[in-house]
Amino acid sequence: MRSIAYLFLVVILVFSKPVFAQTTDCYIHDDGAHARERVVDITKTIIDVSFEPAEGIVNGTVTHTFSPLRKEVDTLFLDAPGIEVLELTLGKDKPKYTVDSKGITIRFDKPLTWETTHTLTIKYKATPRKGLYFIGWNDPNNLSRKQIWTQGQGIDNRHWFPTFDDMGDKMLTEVKVTFDKDYQVLSNGNLVSEKLNKDNTKTWHYAMDKPHSAYLVMITIGKYAVQTVKSKGGVVINNWYYPEYPDRAEPTYRYTAQMMDFFEQEFGVKYPWPEYSQVMVQDFMYGAMENTTATIFGDFYNIDKRAFLDRYYIGTNAHELAHQWFGDYITTRSPENHWLHESFATQYQKHFERHIFGEDHYRWNCRTELWSTMYAAKSNNLPVGHSNPGSARHYPKGSLVIDMMRYMVGKEQFNVAIQYYLQKHGYSNVSTFDLWAAFNDKLGINLDWFFDQWIHRGGEPKYEVSFLEVPFGPASVGATVFTVKQVHEMDDVVGLFKMPIVFEVHYTDGTYASTTEWIENHSHTVTIANEGGKKVAYVLFDPNSEIVKSVDFKKETPMLLAQALGAKNMIDRYDALIGLRSVPLSQKRDQLVELYAKESFYAVRAEVVKQLINDQELDAEVYVTLLNDKHAKVRLEAIEEVTTIHPKYLAAYEQLLTDSSYKVIETALVKLTTDFPENTALCLEATKSEVGMSKSIRIAWLEIAIATEREKYLPELVAYTSSSYEFRTRTNAMEVLKRLNYLDETLVANLVDASLNPNSRLAGPAKGLLKHFKGQSAYNAMIQQYLSSKTWNGWQKEALQGVL
Repeated sequence: MRSIAYLFLVVILVFSKPVFAQTTDCYIHDDGAHARERVVDITKTIIDVSFEPAEGIVNGTVTHTFSPLRKEVDTLFLDAPGIEVLELTLGKDKPKYTVDSKGITIRFDKPLTWETTHTLTIKYKATPRKGLYFIGWNDPNNLSRKQIWTQGQGIDNRHWFPTFDDMGDKMLTEVKVTFDKDYQVLSNGNLVSEKLNKDNTKTWHYAMDKPHSAYLVMITIGKYAVQTVKSKGGVVINNWYYPEYPDRAEPTYRYTAQMMDFFEQEFGVKYPWPEYSQVMVQDFMYGAMENTTATIFGDFYNIDKRAFLDRYYIGTNAHELAHQWFGDYITTRSPENHWLHESFATQYQKHFERHIFGEDHYRWNCRTELWSTMYAAKSNNLPVGHSNPGSARHYPKGSLVIDMMRYMVGKEQFNVAIQYYLQKHGYSNVSTFDLWAAFNDKLGINLDWFFDQWIHRGGEPKYEVSFLEVPFGPASVGATVFTVKQVHEMDDVVGLFKMPIVFEVHYTDGTYASTTEWIENHSHTVTIANEGGKKVAYVLFDPNSEIVKSVDFKKETPMLLAQALGAKNMIDRYDALIGLRSVPLSQKRDQLVELYAKESFYAVRAEVVKQLINDQELDAEVYVTLLNDKHAKVRLEAIEEVTTIHPKYLAAYEQLLTDSSYKVIETALVKLTTDFPENTALCLEATKSEVGMSKSIRIAWLEIAIATEREKYLPELVAYTSSSYEFRTRTNAMEVLKRLNYLDETLVANLVDASLNPNSRLAGPAKGLLKHFKGQSAYNAMIQQYLSSKTWNGWQKEALQGVL
């Protein structure tokens, strides 16, 4: 069969009609689809800061070196919401300025002109609620970690230092931090110096030697140890970790050096910065952030070897490292091009995991991305190339779109175009047009139609597929005839899709026939000759699921079973299993057992377990084998899907209380004590020393134990909602206390504290729980008494709106 890339080039040369997508914005109005205007070019920024952490105060001086972009510039605005300006100078002059809720407006005595360079210095004070965060400094129990860290994306660094906070301006940066000498400090670039001061503080000085955007400036302060490794390509990598958990450094940072080598080879561009560091922080509101040379990530990824079985940092790690090229080295001009950061980082994250874990793992990641894509489609049809289409478009769908681009042009040609794109625009800004142009300039390929269909327009194709086996000509010759219809809703934004799709017919003798056809009309008929009159085992539409789509393709049970047992691609076997979900067990039991025994990929085995685990006629030995699967996620599937544990399998399920997976133990504990309450004491005894990540097992254990020893264990559960603990532990405890419908004065205080936290993943659940209890007359008075006993400032009142 000729390659998709070959067919693609032939079709483009012969049939393509230009639609000029390279100059087209998305087809839906987008207020964010514009680059911000600027009047100066900031070439260097020096930030010198110290902190009063208990009060949440930043004391700083920022110096910007800049040149006018306009012929004359008499006014300059810097983003600085809530920042108090103490002193402002332009060289030796003191220009007039005004401060409002958005920032600082500076009016020069004489207009500044082209080809001049100026230095603006601002001494300031800030108490930021965004951009920079003080963690643990006011914990009354002194148990929490004490940290200071920043999160600048999208436009939050402006809250802790005055700047032109837009990705369209790039500058060299230096960061100087003065703080307690017993802490460690990380910022962007190289550590230039570390000076001990007379007052038991140190001053750390970091500097970048290449320009980057202001939102990528970072600081982290805390108590850390550092694991330093070097990639084969010679890049120094500093992995910062909590010194009390040295055993977690390896599973947390596993494969980092290999990632660096993989990406340098994949992109054809060396790592564009001097060193690379990663640092974990408490209460981070996202997964991670790709600050230039220094990624910050949530310490919920700080895992031991057991937690690695349930969830690991590898994918996020690869995602953030890919951003050092796609986002930091090249940076978009404006928000509608943001997909050029996130879609590429997501796609390359997937391909690194493919490199480590294999093809099936990669295809499973693609499938989870497709689910996210199609779920988002239920809400709207916003395109990938929109400034605010939702994360499902910028991350999973965009990733799949880039995969299709690679599929269309071929991997080698794709890599050549991407290398050209990176090298041409290094340390500068890009737009979607620049990516389009890279394929056109380097390969001579015009991807107008592809960008128009998948980037600028929204929606996804929905295909209705059917087939018939028909005889024609001599008795030994026949054909399989497919009918394909595009049945998705169409409008001015979503039209018909044009993509090359592979059709396969697999025969019972193990052979198969295949053809690739461009599907672009409302309806197509595709014929595959059956010259030997062979018996058809099963047929495939788009084998290996290369195209973003939903499909309605009904198949009979024998064909689904043949596909599940015979398809070479994991995702085709999985799709057959999904089609078998509604088939009675009597018609599929033996084949499912056969498939389980030979299947190598865990997700397919997990689907088999899902369909067999409640089968009371299943052979007992086979049943126990399912429970003892080598992969933790399959064992977890068994516990989650079993309706009621049969007594004859009780011992097998009880073995899971000593599983290597924390998640399996937690789920087994809850299930066993629910189905066999008479065994609760034994289950609690078996798991009393297990804690789990974010105290997940301990909190589940407490919920069960409280049923019989309420007064003994409630105080511990309530304590886990306090500021002494990281946010996942706090929210885990909150969920249990809601189910128990328990509230006391300590919990009220903890919930109010959590509601004021800048991390919405903590504040949202806490505030919701307060409202839940407030709706009960028995608890409302307790909450109101606490709230009325305190004095709340403006931002606190706003945060507690609906509760106060």
